[in-house]
Order: sequence, then C-alpha cells, then structure tokens
Amino acid sequence: MKILDATCGAKNMWFQPNHPFVTFLDKRDGKYMNHLFDRTTNINPDVVGDWTKRLPFDDEYFDMVLFDPPHIIRDKVNKCNMDVLYGYLQKDTWRMDLQKGIQELFRVLKNEGVFVFKWGQSHVLIDEILRLFPYKPLFGNKNKDISKNDKDTIWLVFLKYRSEQTLNI
Repeated sequence: MKILDATCGAKNMWFQPNHPFVTFLDKRDGKYMNHLFDRTTNINPDVVGDWTKRLPFDDEYFDMVLFDPPHIIRDKVNKCNMDVLYGYLQKDTWRMDLQKGIQELFRVLKNEGVFVFKWGQSHVLIDEILRLFPYKPLFGNKNKDISKNDKDTIWLVFLKYRSEQTLNI
C-alpha cells in the first residue's frame, strides 16, 4: 500500500506521522514560528513539491491520496499564522490552481484508488469545489447540509475508476 499526503504541513492530522506506507509531500520545508501558540512548527516532508505542478511520481503510483489544500482565498499573503502555517490560495487563480492540483493528484492515483479530500468552507462552499473534480464523491460527512454557508470542515472520499468501466450508479 502506497499513500500520498499531498499537503502534509506539520502532519497534524496523523496519529502515525511516521507510517512507512505514507509519502509526505509539501512545498515548504523547515521551521515556522507560530505566534498564535508561541511555538515553532516543523514542516518536514519526505518530498518537497508543489501539488499545482507536475509531481515526481509515475502515473498511477499511489493506492491512496490525501488532499487538504489551503481553504483561505486572498489577494496577497497576510503574514498571519493561518497563511504561514496552512497557506492560502490566490484570489484570481484559486479555481485553476485547485483544478490543476486535483488533476495531477488523480494522475498519480491508481485506478480503483481512494482519494480523500478535506475542505473548510471558510471562503468557498463545497458545492463550488465539487465542480472541479472528475468524479462524484463516494461518501463523506453528510450529517449537515453542505450547501449552506456552514464553516464546518467537510471530508469526502472519491474512488478513481477508468472511464471505460461501467458503474451502475
């Protein structure tokens, strides 16, 4: 089993941040001061790379991909903790950047692989984000109305399949 965390950051979501099946990717590498908590955050990916560009992996290499992109949309960096620790998306290019990233991550995901997506609806509702995906979500947290302006975090799971496969859905 090969798993890619495409935006690992400080690996905060991981209970096993050193699991041998996981390749941790982030475009940042190093120590970042978190003034909000007055501590240093280490971002130490296995691979330094940007999910909006071609990744150094073969087609259909991973069995599972996790994608937790920045959820904040800005004109320019605010130099606040959220921007430094979690990044942000450019106001003028966020749709194109997300779509390119999603396409690239599906490229490195095997057919019948699992794609796990996390989105916070702080600036853009999930319904708008779903238009950028080549597949419909298989399942996720549907315990709330995801079309309302709800700031909750959304988790969705997608299944990649070949276009010639016929699915009775």
